Amino acid sequence: MFYKSRFKITTITGNNIEFILKGNGSYKEEHIKPILLHYVESEEEKAEKARLKAEKERLEKEEEERAAEKAKEEAKKSSKGFKQTKAKK
Repeated sequence: MFYKSRFKITTITGNNIEFILKGNGSYKEEHIKPILLHYVESEEEKAEKARLKAEKERLEKEEEERAAEKAKEEAKKSSKGFKQTKAKK
């Protein structure tokens, strides 16, 4: 007997997984040799991945800018302290 079963699973996080199992033989567990054919990613999932990637890149850029600004401020502070101690001598 040839069989083909299609399944669609929605995870807790809202991701959808679709797959098809095909096989020959009976439905007894010891005879089933399923094949995972493909994963179907919905347009919503693709859009969400793109949004998350863009958000991650934006946050990384902001973090780099903050680190550069902090380094710049630290350099100003250390150069001011150096100038003040030099002027006192």
